Amino acid sequence: MPLSTLTFDPAHRRHFGFSFDEEQILAILEAIQCRVQILHGTSGFTFDDQLMARRLAKLGSPPPIPIRGGHHVHLDSPAEVARHIQRFVEGG
Repeated sequence: MPLSTLTFDPAHRRHFGFSFDEEQILAILEAIQCRVQILHGTSGFTFDDQLMARRLAKLGSPPPIPIRGGHHVHLDSPAEVARHIQRFVEGG
């Protein structure tokens, strides 16, 4: 593949007209009724700590599990991600 070839979809960089405001996001998270576990890449996107604390509190999940990797942590550390998913699915 030539170096000048795009390796992502440019549509992912557009702003869309159906964004949620923070109140809507919190309501959506609070309405989730299944168990949730967040796996977070240690070099992935960063978020405002207070904002994420409010969102996680509404979600009711345990603290996010940090895993070596970026935005696509499942590609960076597939075995570790698989272990955490298996443990979660098995109820551990």
